[in-house]
Amino acid sequence: MKRFHTFVSLTRKVAPLAILLGLLTPAIAQAHTVLISSTPAAGSTIPALPESITLTFANPLLTLGSAGVNQVQVTDPMNEVITSSHNVVHGAVLSNVLSPSMVMSGIYHVAFRVAAQDGHILNGSFIFSVGTPSKPVAVKVPTSGVVTLHANADGKGVFDGVGSPTDTASGTFTINFSNDTFCYLIRTTIRDVTAAHVHAASQKNMTISDEIFLPLELSSINSPKPICQKENGVSLEELVSHANSYVFMLHTKRYPDGDVAGLLDAQTIIEPAITGATLTAAAKNGDSAIALSLRNPLSVNVLMQSISTPIASGSMIFYDSNMCQGDTTMKPLENILVGAQQSQSLGYKYQGAMLSGLKEPLVVGSSVTLTLTWSENGASTHTESFVARVVAPPKGLHFDNSAMSSMSGM
Repeated sequence: MKRFHTFVSLTRKVAPLAILLGLLTPAIAQAHTVLISSTPAAGSTIPALPESITLTFANPLLTLGSAGVNQVQVTDPMNEVITSSHNVVHGAVLSNVLSPSMVMSGIYHVAFRVAAQDGHILNGSFIFSVGTPSKPVAVKVPTSGVVTLHANADGKGVFDGVGSPTDTASGTFTINFSNDTFCYLIRTTIRDVTAAHVHAASQKNMTISDEIFLPLELSSINSPKPICQKENGVSLEELVSHANSYVFMLHTKRYPDGDVAGLLDAQTIIEPAITGATLTAAAKNGDSAIALSLRNPLSVNVLMQSISTPIASGSMIFYDSNMCQGDTTMKPLENILVGAQQSQSLGYKYQGAMLSGLKEPLVVGSSVTLTLTWSENGASTHTESFVARVVAPPKGLHFDNSAMSSMSGM
């Protein structure tokens, strides 16, 4: 019985030769190619196995006479190879016949290796299933709000079967469509991670930068807070719309082509609604008070844990019931609870939040982006960005003496 790893081994032996042969062809300005579609489609479930498999690439493939540069191989659920040694190329289309000894339901693995016109070798793999298709679940891509993607990764998630047999990792990826930010956390015990990426699941030559969908910072591994980066909104919509077509992968020196990997899974998160956010004007190195109203639409309690911004060196949320009696000491809180389906206001006195050590002045009429960190009953932690308008401080607002007690309403 032929095994799937035989194809992988062959790929590694033939690839350098194919590259060399590609360099000997006339110099034509052609881009690398990528897989754009297949029949059966990657990740699909079909009722019956077809007579052939067809892969369509973005550009015509390089052919070198009788040399088997372009190959596709399919293995059935019993890990038996069901494709022939005769691969057919017509321009950008690669095909092969399927000749199983027995047609069965289950997961079929597809592996391919093709050469682009510039000699670049692309290795890839994906899966499809034969059986009764499950009812598709439509994923509605929001134009605002937050979507969280999860992935559990292990060596089996590396489709070519060369991942670690023992390592594991998990990733949480939060997309905020209101400001096109992509935040993430990685949890793993792997100590020698060299790279982390989100890849298209059907593109597995992961050492080429133009085949990486989203690079991930290694500082996000076991970080206490998410790492956030700006991304193109169209890319984020594509990621959410086809989450299970993308894979989270970690690379190490031991497994440079992929130590662990796992498909992304989408889960829509409803965020608390923040309205009326303001900051008080202040000088550089000074302090500013935050006021806002937060509505909790969830069926569980929400804990507001912190409000921060890069333009301040520190921040805190506070409560002091004696402030009106001249005690201006602001006692820091770990969180402020907002009950299910309830609202909570933060103001300039009693219960509120403040920034300290401003790195630039806050001028009346300007706007500042703040980040709220919150959790559902202290469980999973989320971040939400919002914009606060800078206003003049109310009369009597001071952070360093009892003049706080002269504020209106005291």
